[in-house]
Amino acid sequence: MALIFMVVFSSSCTVVSDRVVDGTFVIEASSGESWSLPLDGIWEFHWEAFPDPQNPGIPPDYIAVPGAWNGGSVNRDALPGQGYATYTMTLISPEEQDIALRIPRVFTAHEIWINGRLVASAGTVGTDQMSSQPEYLPQVATFGVHEGDNQVTVRVSNFHHRSGGILENIFIGDPNTIAAARSSAIATDFLIFGSLLMLGIYHLVIYLFRRQDPSYRYFGAFSIVVATRTLLAGERFIMTALPFIGWEMAHNLQTLSFYLGVPLLLMFFQSTFRDLIASHVVRAIQVVSLSFAAFVVITPVRIFTLINPIFQLFTIFVAAYLLVFLARVLQRPRMSTGFMVVGASVLVMTTLHDLVFLSVWLNDAGPSVFRNFVGSGNLSSFGQMIFVLTHSLVLAAKYSEAFEEREMLGRSLAETNANLDHLVRDRTKELERSQRDVERKKEQLEASNRILEQLSLKDPLTGLWNRRKLGETLSAQWRKCVQDGSYLSLILIDIDHFKEFNDTYGHDWGDKCLALVASALQKNYSRASDLVVRYGGEEFVLVLPSVGEEEAMAMADRARKIVRNLEVEHRASPICPYLTVSVGVATCRPGPGGTSKDLFTAADEALYRAKDAGKDRVDVGQGNGRRPLKPRYLER
Repeated sequence: MALIFMVVFSSSCTVVSDRVVDGTFVIEASSGESWSLPLDGIWEFHWEAFPDPQNPGIPPDYIAVPGAWNGGSVNRDALPGQGYATYTMTLISPEEQDIALRIPRVFTAHEIWINGRLVASAGTVGTDQMSSQPEYLPQVATFGVHEGDNQVTVRVSNFHHRSGGILENIFIGDPNTIAAARSSAIATDFLIFGSLLMLGIYHLVIYLFRRQDPSYRYFGAFSIVVATRTLLAGERFIMTALPFIGWEMAHNLQTLSFYLGVPLLLMFFQSTFRDLIASHVVRAIQVVSLSFAAFVVITPVRIFTLINPIFQLFTIFVAAYLLVFLARVLQRPRMSTGFMVVGASVLVMTTLHDLVFLSVWLNDAGPSVFRNFVGSGNLSSFGQMIFVLTHSLVLAAKYSEAFEEREMLGRSLAETNANLDHLVRDRTKELERSQRDVERKKEQLEASNRILEQLSLKDPLTGLWNRRKLGETLSAQWRKCVQDGSYLSLILIDIDHFKEFNDTYGHDWGDKCLALVASALQKNYSRASDLVVRYGGEEFVLVLPSVGEEEAMAMADRARKIVRNLEVEHRASPICPYLTVSVGVATCRPGPGGTSKDLFTAADEALYRAKDAGKDRVDVGQGNGRRPLKPRYLER
């Protein structure tokens, strides 16, 4: 970790003593030497005055540079952030030579005069908001100085930002060294911008092909946002290339990139380590960041910069949360995790460095010694690039692991293909055995179903067909006789005084009696087309296809005699000491206009007439399939 600190802060830590003492700077180098020094120290200061560079005419106050004039005092009065002032300094040169200044952004408009000659400016310096125009324009100014004293005058006005004055170091040196430093800084900005932009686009393209992993989307968006901020901070080359953007819009875009980068970074970490970052924390950070971003959009710079310190403090808490998160991530023993932790640590520390540089405490009241350690406000761009590069290493490690896994799967597939014939043969045998088992079970199931179907159509007491079978068979025979033009006869048999039989001998003997009658009928009516049915209780039905009226009457009377000849004792019968039956017969030639129900109704009515006539007899009702005809009786 100590190494990370050294790498991060090496570009901003220049621990030296103040070089401008009471408004005087001595050039010790001669013409032709390479040198570059910051003009930090105590400058002469004229508040709300633009004196003549050659003859100020008024005694100066003194102020530390770099630093905002906010919080300073003139005649014991605290200075506000908005106003105008003049910085002056005496430059002592050992000889006549060419000198160059590397000028940073000055808050928020300035003019630089050397010996009464204007050598550089940015914006329009004025005494109020209407007469001044803000602009950030880092630049290099080259001029000649003569031997001895040379007067340096910097006029500054600020009516558009919360802080005013020279907040960053002005560097002085020989023209070649200063120009090279400026070119190097611009090249660094473009290198960081190009790297971040390409990596951002690269990750977004990966997301288009792998949408199930949102970490690529968040990381790509974060990289592009940071890349945009790089051109708006540092050397601000975009202001030279695209001057139409304007100071206000550039400041808004720079601030928005910071406000939006914080939630994007948290969303990336959460999508990568879902078990380490709580969703409600990310949602809270999103709400706060978007609220500040909305305030930037709807208010001018001089208003929303007043709330910047609040968001800076909020970012410090987010950074602390991230450091705790990184400590937990580091416990996972993976090389790719180490890369990410290093990159994220550099990003967090460089961001904290820039927050300190931009903080109210440092600019308005911070000690000048501390500025030697925090001398830049754009170090986070470097940290963000380091983070992007380390995450690219993480991505490379993930691809490497995926490639190794693919190779292992390929080898496994090759081995499987080599044994494919054996596997297919074995599998085929298993399938054939399974198919035979299925067919055997199917046959068993069909046999069981047939048995169940038979049972569902059989009367369990007598073993005869039941009413369900009667309905199916009678309808089928009716349709057949309609086609053939043949007769269809139906005989209904009812045991006489069966209730009295049960009351006298008991229900067990009654059941045996029913079984005995059923067996006798089944034996005597055994044609393949005949159907003997127990209709219910003590009633039986005979279905006789292709049987005419006379034959049906004879068969019905034979059934009556069969039961009587069983000589089953029936002491409770008032008509005979033995068991007797009454029979109803109906015969017809089925026609298209009738139904089997008509035939059944005719036989049923004949049965009731036989019972009403004294029982133990046969009654016949005839019909053409539509209605029964006049009954005839066959008495005992």
